[in-house]
Amino acid sequence: MKPAKNNSLSVLLGAAFIMATSAIGPGFLTQTSHYTDLLKGSFGFVILISCILSLVVQDLEFYSHY
Repeated sequence: MKPAKNNSLSVLLGAAFIMATSAIGPGFLTQTSHYTDLLKGSFGFVILISCILSLVVQDLEFYSHY
């Protein structure tokens, strides 16, 4: 009988975790769109710089293997 209780507790915790993580999505999207609208150019500049840095780091990692 113990494994069944353990199994139901595991299912309950899994369901609670899924419900908690699914609630994060809409709030995150709302805040992101709000700050994007508020900051516009500054936010776009930060995204552009982060993309450029990402490409540079990926290129450095690629060429370091050769």
